[in-house]
Amino acid sequence: MRFANGKALVAIGLYQYRETSIANYNEVGTALVVVPKGLKPSKAALLSLYGNPDKSDMGFFVIDLPVTTADACASGREAWATQVHYPN
Repeated sequence: MRFANGKALVAIGLYQYRETSIANYNEVGTALVVVPKGLKPSKAALLSLYGNPDKSDMGFFVIDLPVTTADACASGREAWATQVHYPN
């Protein structure tokens, strides 16, 4: 999706998981705001990101998801099939 002056919106999320079944780990998610092909976003599209994700006409495409442990990396790839990586 393009915003003012043709710019894309990038979201960065920083997470610290303290209690998980695979021990503590951190991750940094980098994503682009996207709209399904053929759907024209509403004028208040950005506001829909704050509401129920099932009712939003926008979402996120994760482009990078580094984690701090090898176990978190393996779990993320297996469970979510995402671009998880462990920078050794």
